[in-house]
Amino acid sequence: MQAGLAFPDDLRCLLEDAEAYLVEGLQNENLSNSAKKQREHILFGFQQIKTRYLWEFQPRGGDQAENYQGPDSSDDNQSGTHGHSLMSDTSFISDSQDEAPR
Repeated sequence: MQAGLAFPDDLRCLLEDAEAYLVEGLQNENLSNSAKKQREHILFGFQQIKTRYLWEFQPRGGDQAENYQGPDSSDDNQSGTHGHSLMSDTSFISDSQDEAPR
C-alpha cells in the first residue's frame, strides 16, 4: 500500500481545485443523469486518493454532491480560498515553459 507517500504541493492543489469545482461549481447546474453519475464517480475517486495518501483536505463549500462520501466541512473559513489557487500558479506554469530541455 502507498499510504503516507508525499505528494507534490502543486499537484495536490490542482486536485483540490478540481474537487472544489465538482462539489461547488456544479452544485447549481442542471446536469444530465449521465453527467451526475460521472461527477459522483470522479468524487469517489478523489475520496480513494485522499484515503490512500492520508490527505486531510476537504472540499470547499457547504453542500456536497448527492452520494459523495467525503468528510463534512466544519471549517469556520468557508471563503473558498484553500491552499494555492490556479491563478497563483500561473507564474509556475510560465516559468516551466521557459526552461529548455537538457
